[in-house]
Amino acid sequence: MKYQIQEWKEKDMLPLLNNDVDMIIFNDTPTCQVEIYNFISKYYEVCPQDPLNQIFVSIVHDVKNSKENLQGDIELMWHIDGNYKKRPYNITGLYCVDIDEKADTMFVDNRIVDMIPEYYDKHKDDVVRVAVKKFVEDDRYPYKLSQREKRMFRLIYSSSKHRLFQQDKRGKYIYYCNGNNVIQEPEYIDSILYDESRIYSHEWKPKQLVLYNNITTNHKRKANRSKKRHMWKVCAWNLS
Repeated sequence: MKYQIQEWKEKDMLPLLNNDVDMIIFNDTPTCQVEIYNFISKYYEVCPQDPLNQIFVSIVHDVKNSKENLQGDIELMWHIDGNYKKRPYNITGLYCVDIDEKADTMFVDNRIVDMIPEYYDKHKDDVVRVAVKKFVEDDRYPYKLSQREKRMFRLIYSSSKHRLFQQDKRGKYIYYCNGNNVIQEPEYIDSILYDESRIYSHEWKPKQLVLYNNITTNHKRKANRSKKRHMWKVCAWNLS
């Protein structure tokens, strides 16, 4: 996985915008949503996030009193944000407001086509389904939705499909995550895509902003005990 580390005062979005890297880690980013929004919106179209159409979503330890926040202490499966949408998010940003214990986020890039030549030749034209019900009904789904809200979510996105293999200027990649995609031979793909040697585990520090290519990257987190872990999540589309 290719990434850069930059200081906020010397920030440069072009390596991510030009698809030269999968991720940029900005240190000493101001704890200010307006400033983060203004920076990202110079290069991308910052967009509302499902299911509540929020621009910035808070990820917190305790969501008992607010369904508008993402639950931040449960384990999440490998996923791509919004891959069930007709227009998925091109980049995702995670910002660390505060943290008290180690609570890493893990990333892998999806550029494994050269590692699976026989599988690619066999499935290069596959169109695969997104199992929306699988992740909405999962106990690890971080939003606390009512049964009615879950039904509406499934109704809107139940027919979601996309091409399994796609391409950008750096080559072909597999557009897949084991959290909700239905593919042939998933165990085989998982063993390669999520091999431990391919995982970048990011140890968070306050005032870090991580922006990454959401289309070519999977991410997840393990359950954590951090009661102070507070993150913001923001997503954006490429400019038309």
